[in-house]
Amino acid sequence: ALFNVFGVRTYVPYQLPVIVLHLVVAGLLRTIVRRLCVNPWIATATAGLFALFGTANQNIVWAFQVAWQMSLVFGFVHLILADHDGPLSKRDFWGLAVGTVALMCSGLAVTMTLVVGLAVLLRRGPRPALFHTLPLAAIYVIWLVAIGRQGYEGFDMSAVSTASFAARGYMATFDALGQIPFHGWMIGGILVFGLVIAWYPLPIASLRKKAAIPIAGLVGAIAFYTLNGLGRANKVLYDSYGAGRYMHVAAALTLPALAVAADAIVRRWRAVLPLIVVALLVGIPGNIDDLANRDKGFGVFHLGGKDVLAVAHVPALYEVSSDFRPWPEYADDVTVGWLRANARAGRIPRPDQLTPRTVDGASLQLFLTAESRLSSGERCPALGRGESRNLDTGDQIVVQRGVLTIRYRNAARTIWSWHEVALTAHRDGLPLEIVPADPQHPPAVCLRST
Repeated sequence: ALFNVFGVRTYVPYQLPVIVLHLVVAGLLRTIVRRLCVNPWIATATAGLFALFGTANQNIVWAFQVAWQMSLVFGFVHLILADHDGPLSKRDFWGLAVGTVALMCSGLAVTMTLVVGLAVLLRRGPRPALFHTLPLAAIYVIWLVAIGRQGYEGFDMSAVSTASFAARGYMATFDALGQIPFHGWMIGGILVFGLVIAWYPLPIASLRKKAAIPIAGLVGAIAFYTLNGLGRANKVLYDSYGAGRYMHVAAALTLPALAVAADAIVRRWRAVLPLIVVALLVGIPGNIDDLANRDKGFGVFHLGGKDVLAVAHVPALYEVSSDFRPWPEYADDVTVGWLRANARAGRIPRPDQLTPRTVDGASLQLFLTAESRLSSGERCPALGRGESRNLDTGDQIVVQRGVLTIRYRNAARTIWSWHEVALTAHRDGLPLEIVPADPQHPPAVCLRST
């Protein structure tokens, strides 16, 4: 709907939903914290810290993350509806319905379902917890068995690398919240010390009620990082533990416990309220700076960077068939015919400058497509130095590992391969120069002719 109205002329309409959802999460966090009887000043400071958590800008201004944000919003609404005493009621059925919507949005709902289930188990017992989790688990398993495995190949991770990924990511979240050196450790200290003060004197019955959501959130944050580590804790993606989209979720799940801890300290020593509020807010200026100076690469690319937009306006677009798909890996529904029609309708604007490099780069996108695939079993030799080739339609360059650079006239394209990647030519007489991106680590490459 947004594309039909705005095309890719401006990114703002695509950003607004994810920004609004982020602010809704901040409001829901404050609601949850106030339901835990936390001081209003501390509740507002906690929600304010999250609202301005600029280090997590991927989930705040990158439109693609709207799916995660929806799972987070509906997951928190599910948690609020399930958080009550007594037997099952209409609130629980509404909560389960909202949880189902969260599951329809993204895989983040797996973590949110765990959080809801654990919170309900601690507060209300096993039967209500099963009510809020088993139906969602059944839906997820059916999806996973039917089609889910087709979209995720995973990696062979060790328990040590996964645990290290989760631990480093979770600690990075505290550093990002604190911003200044060692302040993340101070926030962690407030969390641990305050929870001991808050929970140590309580009898078990009161503890289960008051600690249910904070404990579930802390467990959920660690589980979230661990689940992501199962697919990210390899040599190529190991450093992605510091991605803002991960810290955003971990912070949202941790802040209720932090608010409870800060409140417990203030209840014990009333005079320290201003100091606690300042401790929660001191990281905001740094986070605002991170938001203002964010890397805009994601937003520009997914709106349609000049190289992407140029594909709809270069002569090469009319050298391939209308049902041809230039980006089968990540935009399988986009065909050449679709690009032609929307360029004529004005939804895909012409870049201000179509330089020879831009035109050649866009043409290369059309003439050479890339698809990841399972290994064919053939062992390709290392490409120690560059070579020139003229490819015909159907010829392939297979990259089994490493990083390869392909040059076409004035343009260059880099191929990263941790799975086998097949590059297929769609034009006769396509002149290419194939070189290793790093001669010290030559990629394994096969050249196949039809």
